[in-house]
Amino acid sequence: MTSSLKRRRDNSGCSSVPARTATSSAEDDDGAYADGYFNSYDDLSVHDLMLKDKPRVEGYIRAFEANKERLKGKVVLDVGCGTGVLSMLCAKICQPSQVIAVEATESTARIADALVRHNGLQGIVTVVNRPIEMLDLSAPVDAIVSEWMG
Repeated sequence: MTSSLKRRRDNSGCSSVPARTATSSAEDDDGAYADGYFNSYDDLSVHDLMLKDKPRVEGYIRAFEANKERLKGKVVLDVGCGTGVLSMLCAKICQPSQVIAVEATESTARIADALVRHNGLQGIVTVVNRPIEMLDLSAPVDAIVSEWMG
């Protein structure tokens, strides 16, 4: 299955897709909280700690290896991709047709995009800079991965 995700480049150089517009005041009230939450991931030391956590990274590698046949040729969504480590591990180990790596923090999305390119995975991994709630996919995904423990 291939995704018909429409790609376009924004000023940061990251690919993006059309977003839905937030209209309710409840969503606006949550905006300040969301900004603070996402800005916390702008601190690269947070990502450095996660990347240096060998048991954690090895656990992800084992999980991808155990599921590589399931994910081969599929479309995978990485929610809150950070520096893109899960997206790149998935791309290298599982050989999906596409990984959509979504990251809300602009500076971190730029780093993820640069790392994807440095590793030659830009044909598989698309970094999208926006909150997951604002992502509007034009086709379903087959699997979702996420580093939810932060």
